[in-house]
Order: sequence, then C-alpha cells, then structure tokens
Amino acid sequence: MQWLHSARDRAEGLGNYRRMLENYLAMGALNALALMILFYMVWRNGVIEQGKRAFYLLAILATEAVVLAEMGTVLFEGGVLSSRPAYLACNVAGFALTPAIPILLAGVFGVLGPRSMGLTLIPCLVNALLSLFSPFYGLIFSVSESGAYQRGDLFAAFVAAYLWGMLVLLKATLDMGKRYRYRFRYKLFAVFGFILLGTSLQIALPSVHTSWTCVALALALHYGFICELSDTLDALTKLYNRKSYECEIERLKDRRFVVVLMDVDDFKRVNDRYGHPYGDECLATLASLVHEAFYRIGDCYRIGGDEFCVLCRVADEEKIAAAIARLVRGVEDCRARDPRLPVISYGFSAGARDEAIRAADRQMYRNKARRKAERQGKDAS
Repeated sequence: MQWLHSARDRAEGLGNYRRMLENYLAMGALNALALMILFYMVWRNGVIEQGKRAFYLLAILATEAVVLAEMGTVLFEGGVLSSRPAYLACNVAGFALTPAIPILLAGVFGVLGPRSMGLTLIPCLVNALLSLFSPFYGLIFSVSESGAYQRGDLFAAFVAAYLWGMLVLLKATLDMGKRYRYRFRYKLFAVFGFILLGTSLQIALPSVHTSWTCVALALALHYGFICELSDTLDALTKLYNRKSYECEIERLKDRRFVVVLMDVDDFKRVNDRYGHPYGDECLATLASLVHEAFYRIGDCYRIGGDEFCVLCRVADEEKIAAAIARLVRGVEDCRARDPRLPVISYGFSAGARDEAIRAADRQMYRNKARRKAERQGKDAS
C-alpha cells in the first residue's frame, strides 16, 4: 500500500501546485489588465502636465513588464511549460527594471531635471547590465541546468540599486511635502510607504508573488494623488488655484481667519508693453517669491489674473510681517536683475472671515494707491 500512499501524495502535490500556479497567473493577469487600463487613463488625461505624464506612462510600462516577467517565472519554472531560457529571460527583465520604477515615479513629481534624472539612473543602468550578464556568470542570480534558482554573489548590487531608487523617490516626496506640506504631505508619505512595502516584499520573501499586486495598487493610488494635485494647483504659478481657495475659505468660515491679499501693480501695462508671454513669466516669478516667503506659515493661492492670497495657519503678526519683509526683499532682488518686473501691493488682517478679507482688501488698495502716488510724484519731478 506504500506505493498507493506515494501516488496519492504526488497527486495531492500536483494538485496544490496547479492551484497555486492558477492563482499566481490569475492575479498576474488581473494586475496586467489593471495596468493597461491605468495606462490608457493616464495617456488620455489632459490635466497632468505632458512631462509628468510621460514619466508616469514609463513607470506603468516598466511595472507592466515586471508583472509579466513575474508571471513568466511562475509559468516557466516547472511543469509542462518548463523552459530554462524563458525562465532566465523573465528573471533578467524583473531584476533589470525593478529599481527604475521608483525613479520614474520621482520624475512624475517634476523635481528632477534631465541632467539629474540621467545621474540618478546610473545605478539602475549598472544593475541592468549585471542582470543582463547574470544568465552567463551568475552575478545577480543563477539558474542551474535543472532549473533551480539561486541568488548570485552580486545580488547586493540589485538591493543597492533598489534602495537607491527608493531614496530618490523619498527625496522627491520630501521636496513635494515641503512645498505642499500642510495639504498633501500625509497623503504623499502614505503613497510612498505603500510603494516601499509592495516592492520590499519581493526582496525579503522571494517565494511570495503578491508584491506586484501592491505595486499596481500603489500606482493607482499615485495616479489619484497626481490627479488631485493637478486639479488643485494653478497651471502657471503652481500655487493653489481659485477652486482650492473657495473650498478652504468655506471650511474656515466659522474660525478665526488670518489672510494676506496681494495684487501686482500695473500688470496690464506690463502685458501691453512687453507682451503676454513675459507677463506670464512675471506671474510665475512673483508666485515663486510669494511661496518662498509664506509657505512656512500658510497656504498660497492665485485667486485671480494677477491676484495672490495667503491663508495663514498662524496669527502671529511678527511672523506675518517677517514673511512680508522676505517677499519685499525677494522682489527687490529680482528687480535689480530685471527692472521690468512689477512690484506687489499687499494687505493683511485677522478676524471673522468676511471682515478679515474686506479689511485686507482695503489695506492692499491703500498701499497700491500710495505707491502709485509716489511713482507719479517721481515722474513729475
């Protein structure tokens, strides 16, 4: 009866293997399908900037390739479709592409220029070369003639490239969190943590094949975040837009309100004299100065053509005055390099929402009128 028990055990083992294989392939196919749908959604998205969209599409394609490679390693590792060359090719693709995915996601944030992107990809390129030669020299991994997989002597190079990619993504996340720290930083770090978890599983537990499901979900979460960010920001100035401003003042209607209102002086004359492209350049420059001066104490908005607003998170007048002084110095420094740049009039107030806005508006226009009178006096003399 021993042979009967052995045959039964083999049959049960084959049945378990078949069910496991079916599960892996089904999950992989669903991941691949979800990524294809996500690719189409990003490709047809007209809100995300073209450069960011290109990085996101590349990240999706790389993840799609790794998911298919993961399916291939399961499919060709053993059984009827066992194929050592195909198994090797799938491992090469997976090891070569994985570290590049977080760097491509970092590119979506727009904080990496072409030169810095090229430099950050160097460890990934080294890892890709090592992966490419691994079937011959067992560098990152090796597969015996019988099909047994084993990590190579230079597997640490793959881990280092992966960690480098995650560090690049972390830095991009921190840079974005610094710019939008009040509104988006926790969402940013949640998405980063999920990506870190999903890609780390495969390294820590080679036998677990659920990590790319996590990555596919993380890409979808990342896409949702980028869409929310694009819908919230002004395309020209990268400050929060009017829609965000309206939502925020509605949320704060029953709270103490501290507001700084700003308006660009004689902006129409700048457009008429130097053209609208230069006018747009001026707005982007001034918006950057507003953000640099105020982001530590409040959220910065473009609420009109040449109008900016800061909704402060602090009511300390000394801190607000210091931020205004930083803005004035920044404008003066820029005007020293380009005298055509217009100046900004401002006013601020605290109190109930509607009264604070009206008071800040009145103060801003008094400052604007005073500056205009001073300029006319200088012209007359």
